[in-house]
Amino acid sequence: MNTTMPGTAHVNVTLAADGMLVLLLFFIGVIGAWWALGSLKWESIVRQPLSGQAQLLRFF
Repeated sequence: MNTTMPGTAHVNVTLAADGMLVLLLFFIGVIGAWWALGSLKWESIVRQPLSGQAQLLRFF
């Protein structure tokens, strides 16, 4: 016996597709920001560019 309402499967597929689109756009944005920040001269921003804190800043 099927207890789901008619049309519920369509709603679930639509929500899943919307969620995947949002995640894909977010991932593309993160990659774009990572690429853009890669051209920064970190030596002019931090005093000790090879310190652990500066490397953690680069990572994030």
